[in-house]
Parts: sequence; C-alpha cells; structure tokens
Amino acid sequence: LRTNVANVAATTQQTSRNVAGLRTNVANVAATTQQTSRNVTQIQTNVAGLNTNVATLRTNVAQVATNTAATTARVGALQEDIRKNRPFNANTLFQHYQTNHVHLIFNAHRPGVLFDSNERVEAKTILVQHGNFLFALIHASDTPFALSSTATGWTRAHGSMKRAAQKRGTLLPLPGLKFLKADPRVIAVPFAGTQTAAKLRVQPFTLAKNPYHFPKAVVIDKEGDAFGEYRFDISPQTPGYVKMDKPFAGGIFSGAFNPSTGDLVVSETGELLGIMVNSKYCWVINDFTAASDLIFGQLNKTANANQIRTMHRALLAKPAAVR
Repeated sequence: LRTNVANVAATTQQTSRNVAGLRTNVANVAATTQQTSRNVTQIQTNVAGLNTNVATLRTNVAQVATNTAATTARVGALQEDIRKNRPFNANTLFQHYQTNHVHLIFNAHRPGVLFDSNERVEAKTILVQHGNFLFALIHASDTPFALSSTATGWTRAHGSMKRAAQKRGTLLPLPGLKFLKADPRVIAVPFAGTQTAAKLRVQPFTLAKNPYHFPKAVVIDKEGDAFGEYRFDISPQTPGYVKMDKPFAGGIFSGAFNPSTGDLVVSETGELLGIMVNSKYCWVINDFTAASDLIFGQLNKTANANQIRTMHRALLAKPAAVR
C-alpha cells in the first residue's frame, strides 16, 4: 500500500508538472496569437498606406498627363502663332506654286458661213480648296469666254486639266465653269470632293483667312515664269479689291516683273489672296458664289452669247479703276 501511495504521489507530481507545461504552452500560444494579431494589424496598416500611395501616384500620373497635354496645346498654339506671324519667303511661295500648279485646256467651237471657228486655249493655274470643293481659278480673258458686249457665243465647248509638271499626265475632264458673282471676270472650275488633288498629286491652296495680315504679297505671273513682291493698298472706294502698284523696296523679284491681268496673288501666309483683274487691282477672293454657270458639252449659241454679254454688263457696273 505504501508503494502504491508513493506511485500515486509520483504520478500526481508528474501530472502537476505536465499541467504547468501545458499552461506555459497555452501562454506561449496566447502570446504568439497576440503577436500575430499585432502583425496582421501592422500589415493591414501597411496595405492601407500602400493603397493610399498608389491612389496618390495615380492622381500624380493623371495630373502629369493633364499638364503634358496642356503644355503640348500651348506649344502648338505658340507654334501656330509664330507661323501666322512669320511671313513666307517669296522664293518659297513661288516654289510651292511651281510644284502644285495645274494645266487647263479649253476647246470651243461654232460653225461659220465659210469656215468653222475653233478656239483652243491653254493656261496655268492652281487648285483652291473651299469647304468640300476644289476650284481651278482663271481670268475669263484667258479662256474662250472673255467678257464682251459683242460676244457671238459657242455651240460646243469642253475642257480638261492635268498636272502641269507632267508632259503626259492624266487628263481630267472639266465639268464646266462658273462666272463668279463678285467679279464675273474671274472664272472658277468646280470639282466636288477633294480627291481631284490626290489624283493629280498636287496640294491645293486655301483662301487667306486674314488677307490683310501682312502689308505685301507675292504676285505670280499667270505663265508661271516670274514673280515679285508688292505692297498693296486698301481703299474704301474699291471694296473687295487691293491695289498692287508698289513694288516692295528690297523685295525679291525674278528679273523685270510687273503685274498683269490674270496673275495670281499669294499672301505671305502661304494662302491665296486673289487674282489680278487688271494690271493694278487684285480681287480678294472670299467665296465662290456664281453669277452664272456654263455646263460643258453642246451649247445654245445665242444663249451663250447672251450669258457672256450679261457678265460684261455686270462688269461695267463696277468702279472704273477696277474694270
């Protein structure tokens, strides 16, 4: 019995030690759990901070993109302002004309008592883009339809156009022409769409948005062989026209040159200013409204004669200086 009691006492002591060890383990687990909780809390705090940093970074990136776009826009506006306020050199403008002008061919016919009358006229000009249309411009005196009070008219007419730089280029038929309302001496040949320029591989001119931005312009001979810089005057007596009778001192000229009827006038912005309607005055083109249309093909001779005479009478209503 004493032995059993001793064994029970020993077992009890061992059990006490085991319970103590278990308590220690439980305490360690509790401590570990608390540390883990603190670690999890710290990680959550760090993640929240990281999310805040990412959001801030995204905001900064968006702000940089906005600032970059604004800077690009300001630079673009500044470049455009510089371009508008820096005149093109006359040689540059003439070279642009040389590279992009086109060749017009007009043919007109009417029968006669003894002999038929045929007229073939060839002329150089440019294409002008206005809205969704292209226009080839030419003075009426450089076509078979020169304005006259004694015009006899034609019974048939047609025309074609090609790139002037090509000796054997694609010939595009001309649909007809318009005598422009603002000055019927100026004829515009219309083309719907802008693909005509692409076919001919030329760059069309545009009308001057601010024709009086620079006080001088470049006059280009209608034959495309000469040019010169001229100052121009604006007068309330001749609205819509500028007087090109003052050669620019120190300007660029291709030899002896004087403006003449049908010459083109290019603004120093690189845009088309207008066309010389006589040797001194340039009509400043701002629209292509027609006073009368002529469709190529078979024509009524009497009606065509009356059309040309009517345009001549409209011309006589203008100030004497610009006729």
